[in-house]
Amino acid sequence: MVISDGMHYLQTENNRLREENARLQDQLRRVQRAMRALNHLLDMMPNITPESDAVALVYRLLLTALQAVDSENGSLLLLDEESNELVFAAVAGPYSENLQGYRIPADEGVAGWCLTNRQPRLAPDVRMDPYFSPVVDRHIAFQTQSLIAVPLISGERVFGVLEVVNTVSGQPLTEEDLDVMRLVGFLAATTLARAE
Repeated sequence: MVISDGMHYLQTENNRLREENARLQDQLRRVQRAMRALNHLLDMMPNITPESDAVALVYRLLLTALQAVDSENGSLLLLDEESNELVFAAVAGPYSENLQGYRIPADEGVAGWCLTNRQPRLAPDVRMDPYFSPVVDRHIAFQTQSLIAVPLISGERVFGVLEVVNTVSGQPLTEEDLDVMRLVGFLAATTLARAE
């Protein structure tokens, strides 16, 4: 009986260690992806001039960010100050055609909160976030589960919001992903300011 209990304990512990190892391997892969993406972003910075196509550059930043945070859906929303709306200026993912040029009020949803408060926001489960608005999901027949929104600010100038939605793996976006997106947001705002 004691031998049987000991074997059961060892099997349980072995399974736990395997799961922990798999989790750590996944975390390491995400960190490596983030480092590659951030190095790519830094390599882009010296090439930005006022003649650069700022939206195209930020779109490249967005694609790099998506790779770093294991997502394929993201958007650059620029602030239209005249209409006080956020405009989907660059969109990555399968719904990009339906969202390109789509407008929402500048205070709508997590992106609007982010813009108004000039703060990044992580919503690991949007159903639990009081600022999440399903307006965009309804427009494109999509289901947002997790998102990060980062304001694009340079000095006093507010350009808009960079947003990533859901992960490829289905896992929620994390604080580590938010750290990556903060840096990407800073670089994107710098890009827009330099090219303006």
